[in-house]
Amino acid sequence: MESTKCAIALLVTGFLAWSFAIAEATIIITIYFFRLIADKTPAAPLMVGSFLPVAAMSQGAFAIHKFGIFLATYIKDGYAPTQVSPPPLPMSTLQATSEVIHWIGIIMDLFLLAHATFWVVQGTTSVLVSLPKLQFNIAYWCSVFPMASYANAWCFLSRDLRDDGMRGWAATMVMIATLLWLFCALETVYRGFWQGSLFSAPGLEDWLGDKEQDEKSRGGRKRMRKRRSSCK
Repeated sequence: MESTKCAIALLVTGFLAWSFAIAEATIIITIYFFRLIADKTPAAPLMVGSFLPVAAMSQGAFAIHKFGIFLATYIKDGYAPTQVSPPPLPMSTLQATSEVIHWIGIIMDLFLLAHATFWVVQGTTSVLVSLPKLQFNIAYWCSVFPMASYANAWCFLSRDLRDDGMRGWAATMVMIATLLWLFCALETVYRGFWQGSLFSAPGLEDWLGDKEQDEKSRGGRKRMRKRRSSCK
């Protein structure tokens, strides 16, 4: 009984945290989308950031599906809010209720995954449009976790529904996320550690820019002095 109470308390706390996170993510995504509509698009090196909303929706989809299965399992085992022994409701009613809750979790999972899929298409399109101007930078890593979360959510959903089409799509997403991680890892090692062109100290670029400007101004003054001396 104590373990059941702790499990339900954990479920309620987790659901409250999930609700708060989804609400905050929805607000932030709305502001981000409005900014894309009202203002110009981000610079090409930052276009990969379009995948960031995928992470919030995918993690939320996975979590609500797990919550639904968790609660459905406890109800099927005889749990009810007004727990007594024997249960206050017939087992047939509890089992039917557990199935309904399970399917509610699946439907909410699909709803959030549909939202995440929109951002996958949005991010992919943005990257393809900016492809000629794109060059690998550290911001590419912000697409790895969202795609991995997206693949994980589809894998869990496909296992629960036992649908071959979803399994194929989930396997494709896993492969894409793996290849994306390998690409970012190899490029980071090559450009960051081998070439040394990926990382820089904070403020170093501004300092180098000021230094170049000083050198140019000094060179200009020297040329002016030479011209004056030649005129004399």
